[in-house]
Amino acid sequence: LFRSRPPASVTVPAGATSVGFIIDTSTVSTPQTAAIAASYSGSSLQATLTVNSSPLVASFVVRSPTKGNGACLFGPQTNEADCILDGSNSSGNISSYFWTYAIGNNTLTRAGADPQVSLDISTRCSFFDGGRGGDAADGKYVQMTVTLQVADRAGNRSATASQAVRMYPNRLCGFNY
Repeated sequence: LFRSRPPASVTVPAGATSVGFIIDTSTVSTPQTAAIAASYSGSSLQATLTVNSSPLVASFVVRSPTKGNGACLFGPQTNEADCILDGSNSSGNISSYFWTYAIGNNTLTRAGADPQVSLDISTRCSFFDGGRGGDAADGKYVQMTVTLQVADRAGNRSATASQAVRMYPNRLCGFNY
């Protein structure tokens, strides 16, 4: 239910032709309108107030307890990793989070209402097929790309946020590192 609460009265200083004031409104998922009116000395004016939803902005961090931010350690099973995809810093009237994670041409998706999810690697070892590797101070890794898009109840979607994430194979799936 949309509500707006303008102040009970507003004082326009002598000689001024306008004054700013705050109208408290409820949060909305789609644009809502309300009529506002003002009167003085027998004259009145009316205007329409339009309240828009907050813009949707996707923002996230990938956290691994063993490898730190921006990384995942594969395992202990071949359908999981130790990292959390955390979209809690996204903003707007969010009802859904749409995640993708990809290595090479292998892309997996996950959607839901929770801003924090763990990786679910349903394709197991074949997820690494076609991936490219790299070296870091803490070991060799396979490059993974993670994206997030958020949506509101009306179906509006944010721009896509994307990050390169290091996936450490943990000597699984035939990797020797």
